[in-house]
Amino acid sequence: MARVLVLGDERKGGTLPLLEQFGAWLSSRGHSCAIVSDRREPLVGVDADLVVVFGGDGSLLSAARRMGAHQLPTLGINRGRLGFLTAFEVDEARQAVEMALAGQLREEPRLLLQCSTTESADEPPVLCMNDGVVSRAAVGGMITLRAWRQGTELATFRGDGLIVATAAGSTAYSLEIGRA
Repeated sequence: MARVLVLGDERKGGTLPLLEQFGAWLSSRGHSCAIVSDRREPLVGVDADLVVVFGGDGSLLSAARRMGAHQLPTLGINRGRLGFLTAFEVDEARQAVEMALAGQLREEPRLLLQCSTTESADEPPVLCMNDGVVSRAAVGGMITLRAWRQGTELATFRGDGLIVATAAGSTAYSLEIGRA
């Protein structure tokens, strides 16, 4: 018996009935299932053998951020417009979960960025799977940013902001401009 967490965004039409139907199917297969449809609910400390995310790339990125430092094996089921990170479509979801639980899918660990600012030292760092963006306020001139990595200053930048991307994030930018 596997413990499966099923995620989706209840604000998107048809998601909640889909999640409930999928949860019932998992239960009929002898697995325990928890459903989270609130896109803001933290997932830190959740214990599951597999997280199944119904949505697009944004839903998958949100799930990774919400899990924090305790990342779990995650399977993306595409319900969005872009499915670069989601591996399967809705009609393949049952087969995909069976394959994942049987160990028949290759896990692809993704790099996460841990981002913070000196001005928000009281708040925990934000985890990002694609990219981190720091920008100036809507009104104002250029800003000065100093980028640090593990206590070493990398560079100082002046401009409107700074984008730092992982390999997954840089691929998304390349796809957006038609170069990938």
